[in-house]
Amino acid sequence: MIRKRVTLTGISRGEVFLTALDQGEPTVLLKDTQGVIMSEITISGRIAIQGEGAVVSLLNNRIIASEVGIKLIGFEAKESTIRGNKLISSGQGVGILLLGWGPFLIRDNSITGLATAMVVGGAVVCDIRSNQISGGWDGLAIGSSSTAIIVGNQIMGNHHDGVVLSGAAAVEISGNEIRENGGRGVSLWQRPCYDTPDEFAGSIVGEGNDISGNAGADLCPPDYPWPEGFVKGP
Repeated sequence: MIRKRVTLTGISRGEVFLTALDQGEPTVLLKDTQGVIMSEITISGRIAIQGEGAVVSLLNNRIIASEVGIKLIGFEAKESTIRGNKLISSGQGVGILLLGWGPFLIRDNSITGLATAMVVGGAVVCDIRSNQISGGWDGLAIGSSSTAIIVGNQIMGNHHDGVVLSGAAAVEISGNEIRENGGRGVSLWQRPCYDTPDEFAGSIVGEGNDISGNAGADLCPPDYPWPEGFVKGP
């Protein structure tokens, strides 16, 4: 467990490895601390990194997890950064799970082969930019009362939906490639997209997305008042 400001930097993520001796516990547990920086390390385990009330910078790591790659429960006003990491699954887990509240920057990561690449809930505020998300079940799941800016990502080749929006989430979705997923491109957690009594009560803005070639439908439900210019023209 880390409770103090610390910087851990490996020579390269191909040479420095952290793994849990007890697979029932997170490999790295960060609690009530600010200023933790971890970079150029391979971290593996059931839950590779778990942060509770921690402000962290996770930079250029390789993260392998069977359940959750990065789980952060935010209670701070300062921004945590997850940037340049490669997240892959050794099972069918979640790549990045953000709960609680507070700001997060998620940028330039590669997330492959997970049940859901990223789950955002609680009252989290996050900026999700320029990530490559592929080969999992769902790409992004944004819900509760969270706020997300989703810009310039490639969300392609997942087995089910590219982006799923639920609850009262407020999102901006602009300039993304959401293509060739096995289900829908962007879907709302409500009928007819899902067999649920829930209704999406959030808000959506954005423009200029390439949403095409998704096997189920590009947008669901098709009669939702999607923003003008949400899908860019040919």
